[in-house]
Amino acid sequence: KGGVGKTSFAANLGLAFLQLGKRVAVLDGDLGLANIDVLFQLSPEHNIKHVIEGTKTLREIILHGPHGLSIIPASSGVETLADLSEIERSRLIYQFEDLASFTDILLIDTAAGISPMVLSFSTAADQVIVLTTPDPTAMTDAYAIIKVILQRKPSAKIRLVVNMAKDAQHAREVANGIAGVVSRFLRTEIRCIGYIPTDPQVAGALRLQSPFLLVAPKSPASKNVHHLANKLLSMIEKEESPVDFFRTILGQPTFEKRSTAG
Repeated sequence: KGGVGKTSFAANLGLAFLQLGKRVAVLDGDLGLANIDVLFQLSPEHNIKHVIEGTKTLREIILHGPHGLSIIPASSGVETLADLSEIERSRLIYQFEDLASFTDILLIDTAAGISPMVLSFSTAADQVIVLTTPDPTAMTDAYAIIKVILQRKPSAKIRLVVNMAKDAQHAREVANGIAGVVSRFLRTEIRCIGYIPTDPQVAGALRLQSPFLLVAPKSPASKNVHHLANKLLSMIEKEESPVDFFRTILGQPTFEKRSTAG
């Protein structure tokens, strides 16, 4: 749901992975309302649309955030990757092949709702994190996205994270409520891997347009994000490369890259 803190979570989780020694890129997956660059006070001159058009390479549009975090800015001019031409899809896939040479983890900060783009990213990803809050409408939306993802990909690895919880018990109650409905109606077990407590330093960091891991590294929220990052890394049995990820979304291109000699 919009407003649950997806972008802030993605940015701070990326920084936590970096501090664990991983090379991380964050792709702004909200092609209609790109905003992750705002959190880092960055102003992109180019974005993924320029890569699709062939005027820029992926390396040329990447923004460099704190501690070497790579940020791939989105574009409001690209409504869905499914509408790309064959040549555009091929170009984008080959550009993302290069990403694997300097990235261990690719995080996708998706848009809110259940759009085709959100579902494409979610069903192609190796791990899906559904972020919710104790707000009843957020919990309802969390169940809705879980249901649709499982309908498309029954084997999806979906993890639940509760944001803005009063404490661990409060988060557990929220998670159990969603997990119970998922188990009853979808016959699937959803695991909650952690929570982020309500923390005034989070709001303060947002006002400063900076991730709270940098503004308040010892805050309760920061400590919990570090715990989540450690837990997620231990869960990943096999990391899927970005090229596989984007070939899953875009399909195998007809035009294969050929080298010429002479």
